[in-house]
Amino acid sequence: MIRYETALRLTSAFIRYTYKKEDLFLDELPNQLIADYEFYIKTIRKCSHNTTVKYLKNFKKSRF
Repeated sequence: MIRYETALRLTSAFIRYTYKKEDLFLDELPNQLIADYEFYIKTIRKCSHNTTVKYLKNFKKSRF
């Protein structure tokens, strides 16, 4: 449960930082979302590659 709460918190922070919105509709999601999310985790959050991969796996499994 903690992993999914972390994924939700991180994704919410990413959306606020990148798109300056609180939430996005599915039809608003850009094709570049995953690459931007990975870049955000590595640069802004300063996470290593292995941590980034774990966050991306949890993001894939999550159903917000």
